[in-house]
Amino acid sequence: MLPPPRRWRCRRFVVGAPVAVVGGVIAYRYYRRISAGAKRSFNEQVDKVEKTYDQALDDLTRRERARLTQYGKQVLLPIFSRLDTLAQRNELQEHKLNEYLKELETLRRGIEQAG
Repeated sequence: MLPPPRRWRCRRFVVGAPVAVVGGVIAYRYYRRISAGAKRSFNEQVDKVEKTYDQALDDLTRRERARLTQYGKQVLLPIFSRLDTLAQRNELQEHKLNEYLKELETLRRGIEQAG
């Protein structure tokens, strides 16, 4: 097959260059639209994951707080109640001991004055 004459090559270039420019602009606009859509989709998915994470963390915190409150009621309340009882008993014993010390001091003075 014979190559086309030179004038046909020039016409192809004259017609092909504007078509390539228009096609390039269209392809660039399509690329921008597709990339913007992909970014938007990715950001929506990240926002969804963040929201799910925040909800899970809030739920976990709420459940842990409830568990600790229940633990405090079941375990720590009886312990603190017992400690309060022991503190009251110790205060009573300290008061009695102070009374005995006063009585001992009174008896000591009486013995020293008699002797």
